[in-house]
Amino acid sequence: HVTRSLLVSAFVGGAVLILLYGNYRFVEYPVSRIPTLGSSYLRYWLPLIPLFSIGVGALVQELRARGWLGRGLAWTFGVALLALNLTHVATADIGVLRTFPRFSEWQAQSRWVVEQTPPQAVIVAGSNDKLVFPRRQAIGFDGGIPPASLDLAQLARTVPAYVLLGSTAHAEQLQQRYAGSVAFELAEGPGGLILLRCVAQPAA
Repeated sequence: HVTRSLLVSAFVGGAVLILLYGNYRFVEYPVSRIPTLGSSYLRYWLPLIPLFSIGVGALVQELRARGWLGRGLAWTFGVALLALNLTHVATADIGVLRTFPRFSEWQAQSRWVVEQTPPQAVIVAGSNDKLVFPRRQAIGFDGGIPPASLDLAQLARTVPAYVLLGSTAHAEQLQQRYAGSVAFELAEGPGGLILLRCVAQPAA
């Protein structure tokens, strides 16, 4: 009864936390053949770890009580899960082996962006928002360039506005889209990072 209660509590608590923290957009599905460490929605599952641990612990205790076969299954499950997690932590797109050599580059990029912008700046940074936040305010977006729904001209009239991009090709796309309403002053930083200062143009 205790084991069953723990499992039910873990399941119910986990479901509630998913509803509270989930972003309701499960785009990157956790499948066995693809490392999912970099899946954006997994960050919302972090509060579930203590509850999952209770459930897994109860399951292991149940298996151990079933004799040598149950203990063997518990050990096999534990070792396999540990090996899978360590493999993903090491080899995923944002795993240790790929990201550790880039730490110094990211730090240099972060320092460069802060040096190029005033403290009150708002930076439209996409997935590069981690380079500037919390030292600068950041607006995230999905894709190579900000969505067309973002009114950069209005933003530039309100605050010192900048756009942080990953390539000059994206910068050219942005310049074409906002031609006549926003002028951009381009600066290139470490690792090919592109910083555009937005200057709102007078209405025609």
